[in-house]
Amino acid sequence: MKRIIIILFILASTLVINTKATAQFVLKEADFQFELYNYDKAVVLYTEAYQKKKTLKAAERLAESYRLMRDFKQAESWYAILTAMEGSKPEAVKWYAEMLRSNSKYSEAKEQYLKYRTLAKQLTPAEASLLGRQIKSCDFAISSMANPKDISIKNEKELNSAQSDWGAVTYGNSVVFTSDRINKNATKGKSSKPFLKFDGSN
Repeated sequence: MKRIIIILFILASTLVINTKATAQFVLKEADFQFELYNYDKAVVLYTEAYQKKKTLKAAERLAESYRLMRDFKQAESWYAILTAMEGSKPEAVKWYAEMLRSNSKYSEAKEQYLKYRTLAKQLTPAEASLLGRQIKSCDFAISSMANPKDISIKNEKELNSAQSDWGAVTYGNSVVFTSDRINKNATKGKSSKPFLKFDGSN
């Protein structure tokens, strides 16, 4: 009987060691894919590693990978797991707030932003200012959703084109925006695609 117990103990110990070694190997391969920006492959491997052993590293990288893939729903879920884990960084709370805000959960996002402001040891003036604006944006969204207003959208056909047009901002009495449209003022016979184009009443 004593011999059977010893054998079972040895087998159990061997299984634990093999499982740990396998988890480390998977985590190493996941890190390799992450560094190559192959986030879709990385999440598969990090998920496998996390299922073998629930480590902070695997949860952190899963949250980050999904965020960088712009899968905000999955990122939100993993940041929720990550922020509940011992040893997680304050930045995880900030990103959790960002994911909640991206998923239109403004009340929850504001709560996490406020939590991050408490946890963050040192914020630069620029970081503190940005955080304040993010909190205010949540308040504005909550207020706007509680009191919706009818709006009308006008298609500015003079500015729009079949090419990529984006980033329109006011500049004095004009509008400045980025466009990939053909420059009609280019020399005849030559193709010219300006990175920036300035349009406006002046």
